[in-house]
Amino acid sequence: MTATTRISIAVLALLCASHAASGAALSAAALQDADTTAAGEETWSRVFKTGPQGALELWNLAGDVTIVGGGGDAIQVEAVKRLHRPSANGGRAGLDRIEITATETPGRVRIRTVFPEMKGVSAEVEFRITLPAGTAVTVQTISGDIDVQKVTGATAVESVSGDVVVAGARRLIRAKSVSGDIRLNDAAGGALEANSVSGDLDLRGLKAAGCTLQTVSGSVTVAGAACERAEMKSVSGDVEYSGGLSSGGRYEFKSHSGDIRLAIGSGAGFSLSASTFSGDLTSQLQLAGVTQSEPPRHGPRTQRLQGTFGDGSAQVEATTFSGSVVLTGK
Repeated sequence: MTATTRISIAVLALLCASHAASGAALSAAALQDADTTAAGEETWSRVFKTGPQGALELWNLAGDVTIVGGGGDAIQVEAVKRLHRPSANGGRAGLDRIEITATETPGRVRIRTVFPEMKGVSAEVEFRITLPAGTAVTVQTISGDIDVQKVTGATAVESVSGDVVVAGARRLIRAKSVSGDIRLNDAAGGALEANSVSGDLDLRGLKAAGCTLQTVSGSVTVAGAACERAEMKSVSGDVEYSGGLSSGGRYEFKSHSGDIRLAIGSGAGFSLSASTFSGDLTSQLQLAGVTQSEPPRHGPRTQRLQGTFGDGSAQVEATTFSGSVVLTGK
């Protein structure tokens, strides 16, 4: 088993483990089909006085979640329960069987949805939440997109089959999806983690002490980044990084069958170690102390490029099996 294969298995296990207990519920409550009509909907509203730096925990089986940070000292929750039946049946039934439970303790709110077994009916609960920007937010959903905006408290979001979008976060801890894309805009954090299995990772304006970004069949793109250390990996997609490096930082970029493209901004120098088995190695920067293996004459073999730019204080490693490595200035 190759190291890349072990990475993909580890990522898949990591993302799916926390949802294993939800498998029975997922099969019991069918998610919305393309050929359905709304059978009914019902609203659910609550206001929780948690203070400017409270905490929200939300678990939702099916339905989109939108959270926006702002002022005030209360969490305001607007939820819409929806039932869908096959077009031929229509009608409204069972809304009261969809439960939304809320548990409140001082400074903290826990909300959870419970979906009944209803043959031939799919259900969802859509959440729209406004809260104080300093609230710590934890969201988990099985089927639904998650959109979190302008939250400065600790933030952790996970979806199994939905996209994850986070913008303006200041203490982002993790963002995960199994089959959805992850998009992070103007996000910051300490040790930040973003994982997907079959989706793309797109991060813009990232600022973090460290970041671990992994996907199996998607691409990883980071633009305008300022990270003290970074680990970016994909099995079958491209890996792209555009940003600065920190003195003494370590940066690891890996792909099995994709290209690696690095656009390094001005700042700290770095030492480069790049390799590929069947692709090309190209540097548009003038490296010192270059050692580079000759292209193979008969069939593919591992090629290596090593060199130093500036003071060489940061460590950069770029490895791909069947792709190319391209290094440019920013």
